[in-house]
Amino acid sequence: MTGDGSGDGSIIYGTGDLVPGTNIGAYGRNIKPGDLAKFISNFNSTQAGKPTPAGQVLIDNGLMTLSQLQSLGAVIPTLDMPTDPQGLGWLKTFDLKFSYPRKIGETFQIEPSVSFFNAFNNANFDGPNNALNGFLNSGPGSVNDSTKQDHGNFRIAPGSGTYDLGAPRVIEFGLKLTF
Repeated sequence: MTGDGSGDGSIIYGTGDLVPGTNIGAYGRNIKPGDLAKFISNFNSTQAGKPTPAGQVLIDNGLMTLSQLQSLGAVIPTLDMPTDPQGLGWLKTFDLKFSYPRKIGETFQIEPSVSFFNAFNNANFDGPNNALNGFLNSGPGSVNDSTKQDHGNFRIAPGSGTYDLGAPRVIEFGLKLTF
Protein backbone atom coordinates (compact mmCIF):
# COMPACT_ATOMS: atom_id res chain seq x y z
CA MET A 1 0.00 0.00 0.00
CA THR A 2 2.70 2.49 0.97
CA GLY A 3 5.27 1.27 -1.53
CA ASP A 4 7.82 0.27 1.09
CA GLY A 5 7.80 -3.42 0.16
CA SER A 6 5.85 -4.55 3.20
CA GLY A 7 3.63 -7.55 2.69
CA ASP A 8 5.95 -9.09 0.13
CA GLY A 9 6.21 -12.32 2.13
CA SER A 10 9.78 -11.72 3.28
CA ILE A 11 10.85 -12.21 6.86
CA ILE A 12 11.33 -8.49 7.42
CA TYR A 13 8.07 -7.18 5.92
CA GLY A 14 5.83 -10.24 6.00
CA THR A 15 2.77 -8.66 7.60
CA GLY A 16 2.01 -5.84 5.20
CA ASP A 17 0.27 -2.55 5.82
CA LEU A 18 -2.86 -1.79 7.76
CA VAL A 19 -6.06 -1.40 5.78
CA PRO A 20 -6.54 2.35 5.20
CA GLY A 21 -8.88 3.84 7.77
CA THR A 22 -7.91 1.38 10.52
CA ASN A 23 -5.42 1.34 13.37
CA ILE A 24 -3.57 -1.44 15.15
CA GLY A 25 -6.10 -3.29 17.28
CA ALA A 26 -9.16 -2.15 15.30
CA TYR A 27 -10.35 -5.73 14.74
CA GLY A 28 -12.49 -6.79 17.65
CA ARG A 29 -12.97 -3.21 18.81
CA ASN A 30 -14.02 -0.91 15.94
CA ILE A 31 -14.57 -3.76 13.48
CA LYS A 32 -16.43 -6.67 15.08
CA PRO A 33 -16.22 -10.17 13.54
CA GLY A 34 -19.85 -9.87 12.38
CA ASP A 35 -19.08 -6.57 10.62
CA LEU A 36 -15.91 -7.76 8.85
CA ALA A 37 -17.68 -8.73 5.61
CA LYS A 38 -19.39 -5.32 5.43
CA PHE A 39 -16.09 -3.54 6.11
CA ILE A 40 -14.24 -5.52 3.41
CA SER A 41 -17.08 -5.06 0.92
CA ASN A 42 -17.00 -1.29 1.53
CA PHE A 43 -13.19 -1.24 1.14
CA ASN A 44 -13.34 -3.23 -2.10
CA SER A 45 -15.98 -0.92 -3.58
CA THR A 46 -14.31 2.36 -2.56
CA GLN A 47 -10.54 1.69 -2.47
CA ALA A 48 -9.62 -1.43 -4.46
CA GLY A 49 -8.41 -0.80 -8.00
CA LYS A 50 -7.28 2.75 -7.22
CA PRO A 51 -3.61 3.71 -7.36
CA THR A 52 -1.39 3.42 -4.30
CA PRO A 53 0.32 6.62 -3.11
CA ALA A 54 3.42 5.65 -5.13
CA GLY A 55 1.27 4.89 -8.16
CA GLN A 56 -0.44 8.27 -7.87
CA VAL A 57 2.97 9.94 -8.11
CA LEU A 58 3.59 8.08 -11.38
CA ILE A 59 0.23 9.25 -12.73
CA ASP A 60 0.79 12.83 -11.57
CA ASN A 61 4.17 12.96 -13.33
CA GLY A 62 2.70 11.53 -16.55
CA LEU A 63 4.85 8.40 -16.47
CA MET A 64 1.93 5.94 -16.42
CA THR A 65 -1.84 5.94 -16.62
CA LEU A 66 -4.28 4.34 -14.21
CA SER A 67 -5.21 1.68 -16.79
CA GLN A 68 -1.53 0.78 -17.22
CA LEU A 69 -1.10 0.41 -13.46
CA GLN A 70 -4.25 -1.71 -13.27
CA SER A 71 -3.04 -4.00 -16.05
CA LEU A 72 0.24 -4.47 -14.13
CA GLY A 73 -1.62 -5.13 -10.88
CA ALA A 74 0.12 -2.13 -9.30
CA VAL A 75 -3.03 -0.79 -7.63
CA ILE A 76 -4.70 -1.33 -4.27
CA PRO A 77 -5.76 -4.99 -4.30
CA THR A 78 -9.19 -6.32 -3.41
CA LEU A 79 -9.48 -8.11 -0.10
CA ASP A 80 -10.94 -11.61 0.09
CA MET A 81 -14.32 -11.90 1.76
CA PRO A 82 -14.33 -13.72 5.11
CA THR A 83 -15.72 -17.24 5.29
CA ASP A 84 -15.98 -17.61 9.05
CA PRO A 85 -14.46 -14.61 10.86
CA GLN A 86 -13.14 -15.30 14.33
CA GLY A 87 -12.98 -13.00 17.32
CA LEU A 88 -10.96 -13.26 20.47
CA GLY A 89 -12.50 -14.91 23.50
CA TRP A 90 -13.05 -12.78 26.57
CA LEU A 91 -11.49 -13.58 29.92
CA LYS A 92 -13.93 -15.15 32.38
CA THR A 93 -12.57 -15.61 35.86
CA PHE A 94 -13.74 -15.18 39.43
CA ASP A 95 -11.10 -15.06 42.16
CA LEU A 96 -11.74 -15.33 45.90
CA LYS A 97 -9.51 -15.04 48.96
CA PHE A 98 -10.40 -15.82 52.53
CA SER A 99 -8.02 -14.82 55.33
CA TYR A 100 -8.15 -14.79 59.08
CA PRO A 101 -5.65 -12.32 60.60
CA ARG A 102 -4.95 -12.89 64.31
CA LYS A 103 -2.85 -10.61 66.46
CA ILE A 104 -0.57 -12.26 68.97
CA GLY A 105 0.82 -9.78 71.43
CA GLU A 106 1.67 -6.20 70.47
CA THR A 107 3.87 -6.75 67.40
CA PHE A 108 3.21 -10.22 66.04
CA GLN A 109 0.41 -11.16 63.63
CA ILE A 110 -0.35 -14.44 61.89
CA GLU A 111 -2.72 -14.63 58.92
CA PRO A 112 -3.69 -17.98 57.40
CA SER A 113 -5.46 -17.73 54.03
CA VAL A 114 -6.90 -19.72 51.16
CA SER A 115 -7.29 -18.28 47.64
CA PHE A 116 -9.29 -19.62 44.72
CA PHE A 117 -8.26 -18.43 41.27
CA ASN A 118 -10.89 -19.02 38.55
CA ALA A 119 -13.13 -20.40 41.28
CA PHE A 120 -15.91 -21.44 38.89
CA ASN A 121 -13.39 -23.15 36.58
CA ASN A 122 -14.45 -21.23 33.45
CA ALA A 123 -12.85 -22.35 30.19
CA ASN A 124 -10.86 -19.47 28.68
CA PHE A 125 -9.49 -19.17 25.17
CA ASP A 126 -7.04 -16.91 23.31
CA GLY A 127 -4.56 -15.96 25.99
CA PRO A 128 -2.30 -12.91 25.64
CA ASN A 129 0.44 -14.94 23.96
CA ASN A 130 -1.94 -16.51 21.44
CA ALA A 131 -3.60 -13.55 19.72
CA LEU A 132 -5.11 -13.63 16.24
CA ASN A 133 -2.73 -12.62 13.49
CA GLY A 134 -3.71 -9.99 10.97
CA PHE A 135 -3.57 -12.17 7.87
CA LEU A 136 -6.85 -12.73 6.07
CA ASN A 137 -5.92 -16.05 4.46
CA SER A 138 -3.39 -17.89 6.59
CA GLY A 139 -5.41 -20.70 8.14
CA PRO A 140 -6.05 -21.50 11.81
CA GLY A 141 -5.48 -18.57 14.13
CA SER A 142 -6.15 -16.00 11.45
CA VAL A 143 -9.00 -13.54 11.28
CA ASN A 144 -10.40 -15.28 8.19
CA ASP A 145 -10.60 -18.94 7.12
CA SER A 146 -10.51 -20.15 10.69
CA THR A 147 -13.32 -22.33 11.93
CA LYS A 148 -15.02 -22.62 15.28
CA GLN A 149 -13.25 -25.96 15.79
CA ASP A 150 -9.87 -24.23 15.50
CA HIS A 151 -10.92 -21.88 18.28
CA GLY A 152 -10.91 -24.80 20.75
CA ASN A 153 -7.22 -25.39 20.05
CA PHE A 154 -6.37 -22.12 21.79
CA ARG A 155 -7.73 -23.00 25.25
CA ILE A 156 -5.62 -21.62 28.06
CA ALA A 157 -3.97 -24.40 30.04
CA PRO A 158 -1.94 -24.32 33.25
CA GLY A 159 1.63 -23.26 32.69
CA SER A 160 4.68 -22.81 34.80
CA GLY A 161 5.05 -20.00 37.27
CA THR A 162 2.64 -18.33 39.63
CA TYR A 163 0.61 -16.22 37.22
CA ASP A 164 -1.65 -18.32 34.98
CA LEU A 165 -4.15 -15.75 33.69
CA GLY A 166 -7.32 -17.59 32.65
CA ALA A 167 -6.03 -21.08 33.47
CA PRO A 168 -8.27 -23.69 35.12
CA ARG A 169 -9.07 -23.44 38.84
CA VAL A 170 -6.13 -23.12 41.21
CA ILE A 171 -6.27 -23.20 45.01
CA GLU A 172 -3.53 -21.52 47.01
CA PHE A 173 -2.96 -21.84 50.74
CA GLY A 174 -0.98 -19.14 52.49
CA LEU A 175 0.42 -18.23 55.86
CA LYS A 176 1.61 -14.68 56.44
CA LEU A 177 3.66 -13.71 59.46
CA THR A 178 4.00 -10.04 60.35
CA PHE A 179 6.34 -8.85 63.09
